[in-house]
Amino acid sequence: MTSFIKEFDGQQKQENHRWRMIERNDRPYIYVRDTLNRSTRISLKPKRKDVYADCKIVWTQIELIGQKDWEDNFIEENKINAWTEDANAIQAFFNKKNKGSTNKNYLSLFRQLCEQEIPQTYKSISQWMSEKDIGTKPFQTRLEFIRQLQDFYRTRSGRYPAWFTDEQYQALRSLHNDQKKKKGKYQSARDLTATRGIVSKEEAEQYLDANITEFPWQCWAIAMMMCYGLRNHELWYMKRLKNLFIEIPGTLTKSKTSRIVWPAFAAWDKRYGLFANFTKYQNLLRSKRKPRIKSMTVANRTYSINDEEIYFDGIGDNNDELGEFLTRNTLGVNYENTRTHALKGGAKQYGRNGKIENGMPPLLVKSPIKRSRKKIPVKPYDLRHTWAVFMHTDPNFRAMKSADECAEAMGHGLAVHKSKYLLWLNKDEINKATIESHQHPYAA
Repeated sequence: MTSFIKEFDGQQKQENHRWRMIERNDRPYIYVRDTLNRSTRISLKPKRKDVYADCKIVWTQIELIGQKDWEDNFIEENKINAWTEDANAIQAFFNKKNKGSTNKNYLSLFRQLCEQEIPQTYKSISQWMSEKDIGTKPFQTRLEFIRQLQDFYRTRSGRYPAWFTDEQYQALRSLHNDQKKKKGKYQSARDLTATRGIVSKEEAEQYLDANITEFPWQCWAIAMMMCYGLRNHELWYMKRLKNLFIEIPGTLTKSKTSRIVWPAFAAWDKRYGLFANFTKYQNLLRSKRKPRIKSMTVANRTYSINDEEIYFDGIGDNNDELGEFLTRNTLGVNYENTRTHALKGGAKQYGRNGKIENGMPPLLVKSPIKRSRKKIPVKPYDLRHTWAVFMHTDPNFRAMKSADECAEAMGHGLAVHKSKYLLWLNKDEINKATIESHQHPYAA
């Protein structure tokens, strides 16, 4: 039986952790030993020494624990079924945040926690998650489900629950991304949830110039999203700063932490009135779809968008609704139909006179999947992906901004940035950009 524990021996010797990962010749499972008391040995069954992902998870746990008692952090102290106490509130929370099959799957997973009486401890929950291989989609689904459970309890207490901290979530997320099987550039086209329409600066300008008179606020929204790499709903919450920078308040958005973003195309400020029309069109969006903001600490308390308290106690409660509104009112109302038509038969006429009825015409671009010759319509969220690609390929920006900085500006982790937002670049393009960015400013 192959053991992967030896691969961590060097790290264990270098790093002064209290706990060491060990193995027994007569057992397939991973053990940990207390260096302060070598007679203390704990079995981590069902985690196996011949499964690399299990060894990596245990090593991550060792790093998180440090010098603390293992039992204080991972013993199953809570033997009662605590989930049932909050069952109705949790189900209502999921029903608000999710739709369709996603919500159905999450409710099913929650019933599992209740029926199996999984204690609210990191050890129990991580073992339940590890029933699925760490590199698979089912594991990711369980991980995101647990993340939403965290969000539920955070809305009550203002912080993530002790039984599954944000650091532990991020560690498991990184392990999942490391183990996730990738084909082709990163993964096969069949595995992609959606093929993104990556827009060039020239294509975007041609489209905006042609439509800005008839659709002024829509073109402003499109230009802002592409210029700053925004999520749809962030248009409602963003704040204008000096020198064309903007701030995205974290608690109100998906990011959870505030961030500062720089413009990709500074000339667009004058060309499309980004800052000149900032207040005008943001207020227009807020009048068309009112943001619903709830308190993270006080039950049943709501805020107005103009309340200063929202920036430290508010959480956006209808961000999906805001995002859907923008999708349906820019770049073509009936997006799903346009996408279906484009994939089946290439560019066609959409509605009357080449437009979707009661909305903007679609913006059609070449598919980033090399083997596809068909054009696909762009949706607002694709503009966020476009920003990431532009930052990585434009020589002026990649000389100044690392992938870490771009990921931080977009409000997600580096692993997500590389695996999802740079998915549309081939390996040679990524390597070239990485090498050039590391050469600057040390190059002679």
